[in-house]
Amino acid sequence: MQKFLQTKRTTSSRNSNWARIRIVAIVLVVILVLVSAKSIVGFVASMVTSPFYAVVHYLQNSSATIPSYIRDRGSLIDEKRALEMELASQQGMALTLEHTMRENEELRQMLGASPAERIVASVIAQPPYTPYDTLMLDRGSDVGIVQYAPVFHSNGAAIGYVRSVTAESALVTLFSSPHAQTTVYVFGPNIFARAEGQGGGVTRISIPQGIVVSEGDMVVLPSLDGGLLGTIDAVESTPTGPEQNAFVTLAAPIASIRLVSVGLNPTEPVAFPEAFKAVEEAAQRLFTVPVPEDVAGLSTSTPTTSDIEVEP
Repeated sequence: MQKFLQTKRTTSSRNSNWARIRIVAIVLVVILVLVSAKSIVGFVASMVTSPFYAVVHYLQNSSATIPSYIRDRGSLIDEKRALEMELASQQGMALTLEHTMRENEELRQMLGASPAERIVASVIAQPPYTPYDTLMLDRGSDVGIVQYAPVFHSNGAAIGYVRSVTAESALVTLFSSPHAQTTVYVFGPNIFARAEGQGGGVTRISIPQGIVVSEGDMVVLPSLDGGLLGTIDAVESTPTGPEQNAFVTLAAPIASIRLVSVGLNPTEPVAFPEAFKAVEEAAQRLFTVPVPEDVAGLSTSTPTTSDIEVEP
């Protein structure tokens, strides 16, 4: 029995040694394989990439016809892109400068007309972000804007009135707003008439049939000291109808209006004698030009037309 146990221990020890030897051998084989694989992968990669780098070096440095053509073409393409980017940048600067100059001119027109009687405001919202033919301004009662004050565009034309006002904003209803009604005076036929907004910057003037009215006739608002509404753009007449319609369109699209000027005082009811006087003053203002005294012996003010008469 003792001899058997001793033999068993010797055999187990011998097996354990062989197991260690096998593990060490396996590890050495794995390391050898990995080292060999790395060398093989590097060799294969070198074989694959070497032609590519050779071609790139040939195209970049060779003075042959084809590489030179390709390099010149690439340089031209890069130069073309650089020029396009520079041109786009210059165009952007030109547009910014044009916008700034236009805005400056609008401010000059607004402030130059009557700087002490107007408040300049920016339009911060317009259709479709506000109801039809309305504008939202960025200034309100904090700077003196009051309800029902008249609102003018940069060309001096009256375009609407302040419908409501808060401390820092004001809502403007344009005269072209649907169903907005005003009394106007039309030069040409020289008559008072009723005007009604149609939406989209268009105002319709109803004129009795038989009265001659033409495109280009000026239209003023007697209630605003003869403020200019615009000129007639189109006339629609049906011989069998009792009235004909003349249409006045805003000089600028509503969406393009960025600046307006607002009167300091609200519009108040005007009696006919006052309206008639306002129309006479408007005729004097619209149809006369200052002429130097030394020009053909004319006086300092000469009407541009000889037959402007305001009829009550």
